[in-house]
Amino acid sequence: MSTYTGDFLFMHGSYGHDSHTSGCSFILEPRNIIELIMKKTWPANFTFNTIVYFQVISHVMKFLTVADRKDASLVSKKWYEASLDPALWRNISVRIPAQKASLRKLGRIGQIQEIVVDSANDFITSNCRNPHVPFSNVHTLSVQDTDITEGQFMKLLSQFRNLESLALSSCNTLFMAGTLFSSKQKTELAAAALGTLRALDLSSIRYLSDELLQRFIRICPVLEHISLAKAPLTFHSTDIHSLHCGISQAATTSLLTFRAILQFISDRTSVLKSLDLSRTEINTDCLRRAISIPNLHLREIHLSYCPNVGDDAVSAIYKYQPGLEVLALTHCLEISDKSLSVIGTNLSCLRTLLVNECSLVSDSVSRLHNAKDLTVLNLASCPQVTSRALSEGLQNLALVSLNLNCCSSIDDMFLLLTCTCLSHLRHLDLGGTNISNKGLVVISMYSVNLHSLRLAWCKGITDDGLLGNVGEDVHHLEEVLEKDQHTIIFNKPAKYRSKATSLQDLEKRVHQLTKGEVYPIYRLSHLRQLDLTACKRVTDRSISKVIQFNQLQSLKLNMCGNVTDSSLSSLAKNATALEDIGLSGCDITDLGLVIVLTKLHRLTSLDISNCDRITNQSMAVLSRRCRNIKSLNVSLCSRISPNAVDILEQTLPCLKNVQRRLIGSKVQQSVSQNKVSQTVF
Repeated sequence: MSTYTGDFLFMHGSYGHDSHTSGCSFILEPRNIIELIMKKTWPANFTFNTIVYFQVISHVMKFLTVADRKDASLVSKKWYEASLDPALWRNISVRIPAQKASLRKLGRIGQIQEIVVDSANDFITSNCRNPHVPFSNVHTLSVQDTDITEGQFMKLLSQFRNLESLALSSCNTLFMAGTLFSSKQKTELAAAALGTLRALDLSSIRYLSDELLQRFIRICPVLEHISLAKAPLTFHSTDIHSLHCGISQAATTSLLTFRAILQFISDRTSVLKSLDLSRTEINTDCLRRAISIPNLHLREIHLSYCPNVGDDAVSAIYKYQPGLEVLALTHCLEISDKSLSVIGTNLSCLRTLLVNECSLVSDSVSRLHNAKDLTVLNLASCPQVTSRALSEGLQNLALVSLNLNCCSSIDDMFLLLTCTCLSHLRHLDLGGTNISNKGLVVISMYSVNLHSLRLAWCKGITDDGLLGNVGEDVHHLEEVLEKDQHTIIFNKPAKYRSKATSLQDLEKRVHQLTKGEVYPIYRLSHLRQLDLTACKRVTDRSISKVIQFNQLQSLKLNMCGNVTDSSLSSLAKNATALEDIGLSGCDITDLGLVIVLTKLHRLTSLDISNCDRITNQSMAVLSRRCRNIKSLNVSLCSRISPNAVDILEQTLPCLKNVQRRLIGSKVQQSVSQNKVSQTVF
């Protein structure tokens, strides 16, 4: 019998023909009961009580997504009660618009571990009316991007115990006065909630100072992860020299100095695991002093958008922190092939590497094959990375996430050479590359576990690729080979040019892999996000046939001018879990959009900008049928009036983000002004 962590179910009655079982109670698990129901072998004389019913439904809901559980909870009152089972709410993040939240219901769900507060003031006001709501099991609290004051924050902390993660990003009002945790009473109250804190996010706070940082540090003795991204750090050589020589200085109340950061690291070398100094002016010398402190063993270093970080900084990281697991160097423009060679050769424990927007990185990615534990790689906007070099670097790596957005030198050959390494991928971004139908067929064949696939601006993707047919892709393949030496963005230097692969070689490789069989994109049954933005050769012929994903939550068809109402009818029937749809620039009418708005009850985000055939009729249906929509873009829709959008904003309580630039008559006025200006010039 398989193990079940919940209570066993006692079913009364007789089952089978054995005399010793008649009229007795049997111990069955929920999964056994479900199997009996599926096989239609459920005896007529079996009865079960409400507790059993509750446990069976709760067990079934364990296998559903959060959105599916939400829909299932609306079936009946008993199903709603089953959905409140604490076991279903573990590792679930709850975003609370407090003016609507029922904190009494939240109190019944004792296993919530993460709460995101949109409005701290409303949350505190509502919670004061329900003072007995327990939040002892909450481990993560986020109040970032709110105008929470010191008094509100202290009231908020009084509701929690033993927090492990706290996000205060962009909470400038909280730190403006500089008196946070200044009194003994406030310190004791904060220590009860933050004494076990392990992760602290203080990024994008303008008023952070040495003294405020030290107050937080004293309250959080086991802090392992700290983020000071975009903090107003000041670097003075005299302060660093005095700390190095053991000369103590008083903490400043108006500035955040690098000396305070060094002091914090020195005091927490035994527990500190992650350091985020992204978007600061830190240089190689300061970084070397920070990471070379004795007995410091960091697992994560984040230095994204640091203009003074270059190859020497990476060499220092390898020398002093060889056991690093996460390294973020996004938009560090001084990073070159030298750094990638050091990383690939020496950081053998690395699991996550972010070097996107580092334009000097090229064929040194071939050295990454030594990082055997690498699972996440981001090379977006690295146009000099070639297919052959990258395929060499990814051999024998079990990547889970790969981002190659805007890598214009990547083509089908990369996928053909690394096809055996694609089976572990969950997230793949090939936007802006030279991938064509042949590459898409390789993805459909090997990457069957994909959750997210982005093919935006891949002009070689057509209906045949989505349908799994590559026989008519020769014309585009010739275009790719012609551009092999000179990419769309720039002409490659001679040392980066590779030998052109023959058309016959690609054809041969594809036929060897597929053996003439068809591999349509709907083989990616676990797909949740699909982006086909600006794939202008995609039409209704493929969309209506292959978009059949039960778990698909986001679909982007922006700028696909050949997509019409026929595709929308198919989506409403075959992709009922959709929550986010992008239809900007599609040739759709009210008829198709109304079908989508009527059938897709989970819709929270809709982009219909630049759809001239959409009228106020769709807005009226939207206000009646899509009560949960949060984001709407109707810009450049000439037949939608501003008054209709105003009514929509007043009717839908959840609608927070509305983009309505140049709608109605304003579109025609803008076009007329452009024609006049062109005539004058």
